[in-house]
Formats: sequence, structure tokens, C-alpha cells
Amino acid sequence: VALVERVWGVAGRLLAPALVVLVHRRIARGKEIAGRRRERMGIADQPRPAGRLIWFHAASVGETLSLLPVVRALLQGDDAAAPHVLMTTATVTAASLVAREAQARDGRLIHQFVPFDVPRWVSRFLRHWRPDRAVFVESELWPSMLRALRARGIPVVLLNGRMSARSWRWWRRVPGLSRIVLGGFDWISARSAEDARRLRALGATRIEERGDLKQAAPPLGVDARALEMVREAIGGRPLWLAAATHEGEETIVADAARRLRERWPDLLTIIAPRHPGRGPAIAAALA
Repeated sequence: VALVERVWGVAGRLLAPALVVLVHRRIARGKEIAGRRRERMGIADQPRPAGRLIWFHAASVGETLSLLPVVRALLQGDDAAAPHVLMTTATVTAASLVAREAQARDGRLIHQFVPFDVPRWVSRFLRHWRPDRAVFVESELWPSMLRALRARGIPVVLLNGRMSARSWRWWRRVPGLSRIVLGGFDWISARSAEDARRLRALGATRIEERGDLKQAAPPLGVDARALEMVREAIGGRPLWLAAATHEGEETIVADAARRLRERWPDLLTIIAPRHPGRGPAIAAALA
């Protein structure tokens, strides 16, 4: 076990320069914010608030949306003893969601980008923020971070624990690492019985089946006027929505749409890219 941890830590240190290059490439593609790139190396751009601090980490938009109701419940009321919440994400789109939520929380909700799992960067992050609890969502399993939290005696929870068949097959190849990672959680709330079974098989012990957090979340808000305008624009046409597309997939969608229109001439195809900032480039490419 100790050997596996050391190997992972050494790999992180060796990859650190490449990760710095990766951040700059992601900035050029709009996937990172230039002025906040140091956060990915564990360097905070805000002070730690006094008192208790609960850290929530959600990788992207879906996880963030499922976590926000939990954060709201935690921050309800004006109790001076209530904790502050630090919420980290890995994507710019998720960061914008947290930023909007933070505006209504009077400084009690702070957003940062999560550091890469490099031991030195993880230590820097934890030295600054010193969270009293850490809460991860779904399948965020980072060995260096979990080891550092365990070494500091910080309780760690995994909410909506998820383990896909593909991920399960991968983790089974490294049983020592899986036991280290999953053994570091003080409590796991599994999304389903199948997820719980896979997590237990990989080394999780303190685990319960509490249902899917995403399914429990309230419906997303909507601008009723904008929704009505969209409905009027679509009318009675058959509709194909290609959602959460990645680079290169849109041209495939467009080609398929042209073929489908031979059979359904009034077909309307809507492309909603995974990263909305790519919209203008997609529109230009498909014009």
C-alpha cells in the first residue's frame, strides 16, 4: 500500500511541468481562466474565512447542480455559528454556476478551481484552506488529495457515489490503489445498489445506498417568457437535440441531419455543446 502511494506521488511530481503546459493549452481553448490558473496549482486567490469551513468538490456542471441544493440547505438561516462553504470545480462553466450562487450568499460561499492531484499543490491548497470537512461527489477519486486529507485528520464524504462498469474494470487492475482511495472515505452515499456493490468490491466499507442526488434535485429554473419564445420558434416541427457535444462531433451531427432532412424536410436540429463558449466557432464551421 505504501509503495502504491509513493509511486502515485512520484508520478504526480514528474507530471507537474506537463500539467502546467496543459493549463496554458486549456486557457487557449477557453477551458481555463487565465487570471485564475494558479488555483490549479493550489494557490488561493482569496483568504480563508474565520470559523468552520466545509469544502465541497464537484467536477463539472451536472455534479454542481446536484450539490447546490445541499449547499443551500447548509447555509440556510442567519446563525452566526453556521459554517462557510468552499466549493471547487474543474470546469469554467461549473465555476460560473457557483459564482452566481455565491452572489446571493453574502460571502459565505467561496469558489476556487480544484488543484491537480500533485502532492505539493494539494498540500499548498490544504494548508491555506484548512477545511473541517471535505465532501466529494460521484467519482472524484484522487489518491494524493485523499491521502493528504487523511494525514490531516479531516473527515471525507463521498456523495452520490458512482462507479461505472468501465471505471470498475480499470480500478480492479490496481486493487492496492483502490483500497487506499476508497478506504480514505469516512462515509459513502452510493447512488444505487449496483454502484454500492462495485464500490464495496473495490474496498469501500462505510457505505449506504441513499439514492441518486441528481434525481432528488429540484427542477432547474426557467425564464417562462424565453421558454414560450422557443416553443413558438420550434412549432410543430420534429426536433433532434444533440446535447453536450464535444469538438468534432458537431460535423457528424450536421451530416446526419442533412440525411435525415431528406425524409423529414422540416426537421429542426439543435446543437448544445458541452462547452457553450464553443458556440460561435461551431456556428461558423456549419454555416
